[in-house]
Amino acid sequence: MTKGLPESLERIVRRARAMTKERFVAGLPHAFLVFEPRVVVVDDGLNYHTTNVRPADHEVASADDLKPPEIVELIKSSRNPFADRISIGRAPNCDVVLNDASVSKLHAHVRDIDGVLHLVDLGSQNGTFRNEQRLEPNVMTRLSVGDKLQFGMRRAQLADAAAVYDLIRATSDRAIV
Repeated sequence: MTKGLPESLERIVRRARAMTKERFVAGLPHAFLVFEPRVVVVDDGLNYHTTNVRPADHEVASADDLKPPEIVELIKSSRNPFADRISIGRAPNCDVVLNDASVSKLHAHVRDIDGVLHLVDLGSQNGTFRNEQRLEPNVMTRLSVGDKLQFGMRRAQLADAAAVYDLIRATSDRAIV
């Protein structure tokens, strides 16, 4: 059913398909990042660029044009030595690894302070954005579920377990990455 998904995401998809929403939400109290499909630019060397844009940029998009969102749990991993923060970046020891050249090795981090999430840009080259506003480096910014975030060129939305449950239940297996 969910063959080919990362193990942690496969577990989440199975749980969402087997549980009630209330039970699913109770079992996953942390936040998620739901990333938009990547924008791909192809340069043929002749100063001509072909770009696959987001479906929202098209007036009409068929179901075949839609690429799946990428769901990432916003949780600590054993790879990261910083106990009080969730690191986001390109480096393999980050808690959330984004394999994208526009993302710095250690791009940003999220901290939970008294149950409220805060995002900090760590002086990244291409910036960290919240609701289209570039964050000042090393300044904590309060997050809310539904915030639109951007790390370099990677765009995501901060989601809670209820929103992830709804997304999983509304999509087919091939539409989850």
